[in-house]
Amino acid sequence: MERLEKLTREDLRSMEMGETKTFHLMTAAALDSAAVTAGQVGRLDDCKYSCSRDYDEKTVTVTKSML
Repeated sequence: MERLEKLTREDLRSMEMGETKTFHLMTAAALDSAAVTAGQVGRLDDCKYSCSRDYDEKTVTVTKSML
């Protein structure tokens, strides 16, 4: 699977409510940045993004849900 440099707001906003996606990122720092971005977008869009990070595999699993 393709590794992304970063998780974008567009990546998050394209998700359907209740959907869970796993993103493969390039660095561990990008995982932390993804979680911060998800929190910001959730506040802007009145929804919630739950993030689970796997630093060994460099993946972040994101679930979009209602508040």
